[in-house]
Amino acid sequence: MGDKINVLLDDLLALLTRLLNMPLWFQLSVYSLLSAVIWVFIFFALRLLKKPLEQNSKRWIFVSTTLFMLIISAAGILDYKNHLLEISRTTSQVGFIPIQKDTAVAQSPLTFINHIDTVKHNNITPNETTGYVYHTDGIEIIQYKVSSPIATAYIAAVDLTKYQVVLDTAISVKELTSTFSKRFNADIAVNGEAGTTPGKTAPLGQWIGNYIVNGKVILNKDSKNRPMVYFDKDMTAYYSAEREVITSFNDKMYNAIWGRYDLLINGKLAISPHDGTKNNPYPRTIIGMDKAGKKIFLMVVDGRKPTHSMGMTMKQCGDYLLKVGCYNAMACDQGGSSVMYAKSLGIISKPADGGERVTYTHIGFRRNK
Repeated sequence: MGDKINVLLDDLLALLTRLLNMPLWFQLSVYSLLSAVIWVFIFFALRLLKKPLEQNSKRWIFVSTTLFMLIISAAGILDYKNHLLEISRTTSQVGFIPIQKDTAVAQSPLTFINHIDTVKHNNITPNETTGYVYHTDGIEIIQYKVSSPIATAYIAAVDLTKYQVVLDTAISVKELTSTFSKRFNADIAVNGEAGTTPGKTAPLGQWIGNYIVNGKVILNKDSKNRPMVYFDKDMTAYYSAEREVITSFNDKMYNAIWGRYDLLINGKLAISPHDGTKNNPYPRTIIGMDKAGKKIFLMVVDGRKPTHSMGMTMKQCGDYLLKVGCYNAMACDQGGSSVMYAKSLGIISKPADGGERVTYTHIGFRRNK
């Protein structure tokens, strides 16, 4: 019973947060509708009690109910705006440098950007812009923007010959991706799984799979609905698609994290039919790898922000990841949970709820010693 109440409260909170991210006209429409529902309920209840109302009483109920709703709504909006201002003070402002064939960026030894420029750059339409955000030896981050419909995504490429994967053995308590990253001194990290709702105590429910940390099996709950990315001790990455059910583990499975849905399998789109959002613009978190399993791709798509990014469909994500050299990929928990954090930049993406959510799992990468 407790879990059901928590789930209900979390769903209501997520709904209200989403509402506050909507345009003002939409918020006012919902406010008017809710006010009308309350008026009808009050008048209906009084009618059942056979309490006749004078015209002045009706006016008083109408005005007081409207004012009450207005005060509550205004307080909620003000509190939320203050919350967003506080987040903006601690969130990095990421720079953006468009990639051009004749720039020093394109001629540099950045393999990720060179791949886009020399192999697939001509396939990028005028509606798309790719920009260089950050690079260091072994990590490159680019920003991908679409002008219509408006969308923004961040894609990081991590060289597994120079970086090691970081996972947390304690998945019984949720924490922020930034907190996880700082605790393990990760250079870059994205969210994993939040469970049934955004709440801190929400159960994993159906969103569960295989999870291994440094050779220790934490969860063995694979099913035909859950893909998995895993790594051997030499930091070579492998992919296990949804259809594969792994119940026993070999030496290659030294670290493993489960996801929600297939996206790419063996260099081709393989969008999971289980993802109900697949054809809708949506915030997303995706983990992928190249064919050799020596480069990891982390993609986070911003969404639910009409002036910045409404999100991307699964096909849009898959098509672009193929352009930059991704071979296998899975989607993780999506929506308000989606976030990318880098030690040098802070929160890179713009989470759908205005700030990052707590999740049970995360995946990070830390420079080899």
